[in-house]
Amino acid sequence: MNVGSWARPGVERSITMTRFMALALAIALTGLATGCFTIDVSPTGNSSGYIETTFTVDSGRKHAVAVQLQAKSFVEGSFSISGAGDSVDFYVYGPNRELVYGVVRAVGGQSFKFQAENSGTHTLNFDNSISFAGSRDISLRYRVQ
Repeated sequence: MNVGSWARPGVERSITMTRFMALALAIALTGLATGCFTIDVSPTGNSSGYIETTFTVDSGRKHAVAVQLQAKSFVEGSFSISGAGDSVDFYVYGPNRELVYGVVRAVGGQSFKFQAENSGTHTLNFDNSISFAGSRDISLRYRVQ
């Protein structure tokens, strides 16, 4: 986003972040209205370039992690599963709700790598909606290249 030479340092990032947070809020409200998922927009990074976050996916629910990507960027990572069961459905949607990456059932964890076709918000989806046995704890680690 080019806001012109009038912008102070940090203003462009602030505008982009505001738009991103508005989109994330809209996605979250849609999911919360149907009672089917939560969304995580605040994972933390570390010096290795990986972003790490942990969360719980309750039984009968979904959890989405929003990642802002530029076209042609690569995402690679992995996650581990623990809790009442050790499996979830994992898939990634692009900004136009197109399936970018999908695994029918990840057991114990999964490594993944994909390339973004389009710029925009991609969602890493962890689906525990088929389970009524209990929640799953997810430890996610990924990076964008």
